[in-house]
Amino acid sequence: MTRKIEAEFEWAPILAAMDRGAHTGMSFAADVIANYAKGKAPHRTGALKNSIQPGEPTGSLSNGDLQVNVAAAATYAPYVEHGTGIYG
Repeated sequence: MTRKIEAEFEWAPILAAMDRGAHTGMSFAADVIANYAKGKAPHRTGALKNSIQPGEPTGSLSNGDLQVNVAAAATYAPYVEHGTGIYG
């Protein structure tokens, strides 16, 4: 026998908890990516490696705009990553 159960929920606290969990997961992922990038960075002076930092998550899971950035603040970082000429 199948019974149908109906219930009303207050969704706001549930969605807020999901957003907090997603932000925690994104922060963890950003840390992992930043550490990987630091391991790949050339380390003659360590300046590039030290400039790589994870950002804080922005947006929300429920709105579909959750994102996080990992960036290198060294001015020459794009040249190391992408090269300087037509051959990279």
